[in-house]
Amino acid sequence: MWFDFYGNINVLSQNELQRLFKYAFSLCKDDSHSYDLVYDIIAKVIDRTPPPETPYTFCIRSIRNKFIDEMRRAQKFTDIEFDETYTNAISLGAAELEAIIISKSDFPKIWSVIEATDREILYLSAVEGYSASEISNTIGVPRNTILSRIHRLRTRLKEMFPEQSEVS
Repeated sequence: MWFDFYGNINVLSQNELQRLFKYAFSLCKDDSHSYDLVYDIIAKVIDRTPPPETPYTFCIRSIRNKFIDEMRRAQKFTDIEFDETYTNAISLGAAELEAIIISKSDFPKIWSVIEATDREILYLSAVEGYSASEISNTIGVPRNTILSRIHRLRTRLKEMFPEQSEVS
């Protein structure tokens, strides 16, 4: 935790705050809801004693959990159980997701069609550049689940854009 010139408590840099907002937006697709998620979590981090060792990772997990809680309360989010022993996805990495080239004109279509869990994976892998292991550590989901989700997302993207199928 550090203090700015005016004595305000700051736990995250401006860059980290922007990244948190983008992450929240990847989940809920709404500016005002994203701001609410981020600021609610930041308030909790500031009030937390002792402060988390890694505030950014703590915020990512907290935003994710708060979003899931809100969606469950509104019954808009169904938790999908993934097979942890899915072996076909074990050799896949986040880099293979990048092999599918998405044009800017296709992006809104993809974003509106895929589920929040897929948007989360796509954001963390494509925008933040996280590996499957880093995504797993950040959001607290087993690595094999992340690999399965990447595999399923990649399959769906290939179905949406068959002209890109020969890329891999």
